[in-house]
Amino acid sequence: MQNFLKPDQVLLEAGLRPEMYVVDLGCGNGFFTMPAASIVGNQGQVIAVDILEESLSKIMSQARLNRQKNIRTLHFDLEDSTGSEIPPLSCDFVLVGKVLPQFSKPENLVKEAYRILKTGGVAVIVEWKKEHMVLGPSYELRLAQEEARSMFVKKGFKFLREFEPDKYHYVLLLQK
Repeated sequence: MQNFLKPDQVLLEAGLRPEMYVVDLGCGNGFFTMPAASIVGNQGQVIAVDILEESLSKIMSQARLNRQKNIRTLHFDLEDSTGSEIPPLSCDFVLVGKVLPQFSKPENLVKEAYRILKTGGVAVIVEWKKEHMVLGPSYELRLAQEEARSMFVKKGFKFLREFEPDKYHYVLLLQK
């Protein structure tokens, strides 16, 4: 069996701890949302943000099944430049998991991440490596590490470090 992306390990290595306030931008099916909620515990909170209401409904159903009361969902188009209802400077940790190449205006997502993060807060970017491989999206739909890093640094983030959680993905940690 091959080692594949384990969301809880990624989050722990990125520095997620109990009682943190986390926003999962472009949460999809909750791949990172559910493990984040377990890590932050009842004193923390996770807000799952996505444009697809169906995905958000599935996350809430899973949260009810798992008795996780620290998950909230927010229906929002991250391409919208006006910003979400999440208060500025309110979260400790922003997750952007395997969604950046899907946006025609990723700079709006980056701007939103910066707006909602507390000073000193961390943005965690997880993407498929820009390599030809059998798994994942086509090569053309992948974002090179340098491009992702540059996108965030241009908006004021400070690059902290990167790591490879498996042979298919990279993780960037950036601080506001």
